[in-house]
Amino acid sequence: MSKWMKALADRCRVYHFFDVLSVSWGLGMPSQFLKTCYEERNPSTIYIKGVQFFFSFGFKEAELSILKQAADAGYERAVYLHAITRVNYWSDGHYISCIPRESAERMGN
Repeated sequence: MSKWMKALADRCRVYHFFDVLSVSWGLGMPSQFLKTCYEERNPSTIYIKGVQFFFSFGFKEAELSILKQAADAGYERAVYLHAITRVNYWSDGHYISCIPRESAERMGN
């Protein structure tokens, strides 16, 4: 990335709005880029961290709270996964109503 583009990105806080899952990871995602996105409270990187913590470190509600942060920010994948996970692990269907019908159909495909 050119110095000008980096300066623009830093100034406009675009790191918060970029969906890191919309880019092929086969290209190699620079770790500093992901770290910066996470520091900017980017919902897609919060989602990634929540999935990593929950499924790697014990299926606990504390780890699921990270995923809920991304869901609360409106990140579609997080809304869906958080709701489904609550049902599967805690028999809590409360969050199912938070999934818009269009999202459920899109995720189902």
